Amino acid sequence: MKKSKTIFLVILALGMITACGKKGEPIALPDAASVSSIEIHHGDISAISIDQSFVDEFMLLLQDMEITDRQSVNDAPSVDDYTVIDLNYDDQISTIYYYEKNGAEYVEQPYQGIYKPAPALSEKITELFNSIDGTDRMFTFQATVLEAKDTYILVEPVAGSVELTSSDQISLSNEEGIALQAGDVVEIEYDGSIMETYPAQLGNVYSIRVVTQE
Repeated sequence: MKKSKTIFLVILALGMITACGKKGEPIALPDAASVSSIEIHHGDISAISIDQSFVDEFMLLLQDMEITDRQSVNDAPSVDDYTVIDLNYDDQISTIYYYEKNGAEYVEQPYQGIYKPAPALSEKITELFNSIDGTDRMFTFQATVLEAKDTYILVEPVAGSVELTSSDQISLSNEEGIALQAGDVVEIEYDGSIMETYPAQLGNVYSIRVVTQE
């Protein structure tokens, strides 16, 4: 009888060890080809990239992460400081989180798993945040004017534009006093950075050109 009990306890202990060492599920990512932009948020700072080469490199790093035995059981990581990563695709958003804990880097997908990325991922995140102040990039999109004042205009990016996935309203300074009214369509050139406010604001705006007028 004692022998049977001992065997049972050994089996139970082995089962607990196996369960504790069980790795989580692979990260669930959208098809890389469908991802139109990468948007990151840390506190009050936000940045977005619609550069396809950047998006492709970022997605490759996410696909090549190591699965850990840590479990994700909350809507957000159980740490105080983390970066939110939004993968924008097909009018949908897949959200994951990046953070550091005890000197190690992790990416967490709520209720799916916790992963160890290559150091290059943090470099890409830093690169994107640093790009907010850059003026060497130029992106263009069209938007419909919702409201026009002497000092600012409020626009809505047209359907299908990457900017629409970030916000349905963007406020722009109208320092040049462009004559506009609601319903006009304008083309905007800017540096690719979008600040997380509502309405949203763009980083550096290089030009606003009238495409069609009501």
